[in-house]
Amino acid sequence: MPIIPFDDQNPPILPLNLPKDEIIRLEVGGWTHSFNPDPTAVLVIRDPYEVVESLSLTFASTDPHNPAYAIKALAKILRERLDVPVQEIQVTPPRLDESVPF
Repeated sequence: MPIIPFDDQNPPILPLNLPKDEIIRLEVGGWTHSFNPDPTAVLVIRDPYEVVESLSLTFASTDPHNPAYAIKALAKILRERLDVPVQEIQVTPPRLDESVPF
């Protein structure tokens, strides 16, 4: 497989076949650590190789008009269709430190 630059405008889409019983929970309420924080959802799954208790896959919604929609839709689909527990966490979005001059 060729090396793909991190900032590729058209990254490949790779399917992820994940059995329902491998999904532990979805955590919603987090934020990216960026200039303009975006909401995140963290899918917690079992480690298939049992090296650690669980692995986390973080999804961020970067839609500039309604960033919360994709996270809410993902939570609803997982909760209603797959009966995955959805845990709401309360994380304050990071703020720009205005005391930094650059």
